[in-house]
Amino acid sequence: MYLTTRFFCALCLALALCLPGGAEAQRIEGVCFSAPRNEVGDTSIAQVQAIGANWICLMPYAFARTEDAKVRFNPDGGQYWGEMPIGIRAMVRMAKAHGMKVMLKPHLWLGHGEFTGTYVPDSTIGWEPYEQSYQEYILYYAKLAREIGVDLFCIGTEMQAFVQARPIYWNKLIDKISDTFQGPLTYAANWDEASSFPFWGRMDHIGVDGYYPICDKVRPTLMELEAGWRQHADELERLSTVEDRPVLFTEMGYCCTSDCAARPWSSDPEAPLDEPAQAQAWQAFFNVYADKPWYAGCFVWKWFAYVPKDEARRGNGFSPQGRAAMDVLRSEFNGR
Repeated sequence: MYLTTRFFCALCLALALCLPGGAEAQRIEGVCFSAPRNEVGDTSIAQVQAIGANWICLMPYAFARTEDAKVRFNPDGGQYWGEMPIGIRAMVRMAKAHGMKVMLKPHLWLGHGEFTGTYVPDSTIGWEPYEQSYQEYILYYAKLAREIGVDLFCIGTEMQAFVQARPIYWNKLIDKISDTFQGPLTYAANWDEASSFPFWGRMDHIGVDGYYPICDKVRPTLMELEAGWRQHADELERLSTVEDRPVLFTEMGYCCTSDCAARPWSSDPEAPLDEPAQAQAWQAFFNVYADKPWYAGCFVWKWFAYVPKDEARRGNGFSPQGRAAMDVLRSEFNGR
């Protein structure tokens, strides 16, 4: 089953990358759609499509306490509508009705916001609870993804220490995910993890959460931002060549602040709002990557059906909605 499924997926990818007339596969131009707390309608998808996006990414969260290393999720209740099967099914159905594609990207929220990439269970607990509960979680959503026609499934997000410490477990887990989903796969590596992930050969895309530090300056120029990106683009091009896989930015985003390109993974609720800085950071990204043949596309972090009160109040978060960065995205997603 595994060899047959992976051969079929590889064949589909090859055909997609070799379209008649030498045309390139359609770029993935998507948004990471934050799970709505309550039911939403078709308008929420239409708003995404209005900026030229052709994909959405849905992110059902699970939660783990470092004290016992068990991954917990409750698909039958206790989570947002957009994380439960009823909401995911509805969102996928609406996206498909608009001719859009969907990536399902389960996320693990650890402890009190601790970074999953460095987490290792305490030696008194061991790996077994973490491994068993993560497998249950990821296979649940792999099965759901297959049932509802999801186009791309992400097997994990920023789990470097786990992957490096337990490669045999992950190799077997990928077998199980492949047999369950039977479609294209990726993994969302943190920006400093991409070159060390050992299973790109089993993925269809090299997935990268692209929060690279680009420039330490406050309000750097467009040329400075582009220069900061080029060194990372060179690294990703080499990785793409070695692994023979296109690079997909599974997350990509900037806060709406003056120093957003210095540590893009972080946010400061008290920082002054700076729309031009966010917009220019996005423009530099597209200027560097748009013409790269190995660049498969990106998912914008992040998008809301309705902007939460806290996000609306401070206004300097990652969402480009209602900001100058929207004009950049609209232009780039519609072919400049």
